[in-house]
Amino acid sequence: MFRSLRVASRPETSWPGAILCGAALVGLLWAGCSSDDATQNPPPPGDNGVHFRTDRTTISEMTRTVRLVLDRDGDLADTTDVLLRLVEGTALDTVDFSAFPGGTRKVAMGVSDESDTAFVSAVPDSTVEADETFTATIESTTNGAKIGEPSTITITLIDLAADFSLPDVNTASPSHNLLISPRNKQQKLTAWYFGHAT
Repeated sequence: MFRSLRVASRPETSWPGAILCGAALVGLLWAGCSSDDATQNPPPPGDNGVHFRTDRTTISEMTRTVRLVLDRDGDLADTTDVLLRLVEGTALDTVDFSAFPGGTRKVAMGVSDESDTAFVSAVPDSTVEADETFTATIESTTNGAKIGEPSTITITLIDLAADFSLPDVNTASPSHNLLISPRNKQQKLTAWYFGHAT
């Protein structure tokens, strides 16, 4: 016995409906593929201009040289000449450190340069003294570069030379029986032997 089957057909979708469905699908795909605006368009970097990497550093009479690192943030599309000046504190020019020739030093930062370096030298001596300080400051820039912070760095000069003396017991030495100190031998190669015998 055969039964008749009735197949219910869905009404055909009208053109306006198809267009709306297609638009909705495109919208879902776009939403799923698009990323956050903050990722596509990150905020511009902070513009602190030209500044020292830190506001303090140390230099010893033994190592003699310290690096002053300059960083530049923000717009790097142009060059800039940074003028640095050393300023006396308890440490004095030519006595404790070597000033820049003419009083200033120019650091030329090129296009896209994010950092550069200047060097400062200590002047060694044999005087026992406390730690001393002087400063370096950014005096000016060119091409509209902003002077950021820190614009001044404090440099501490540490006296590391050993402070003691011993009699020279070497009978062949010109200083036999005299008190000598490592401070009298700075920038020279010496050997010190300590021993005890009974």
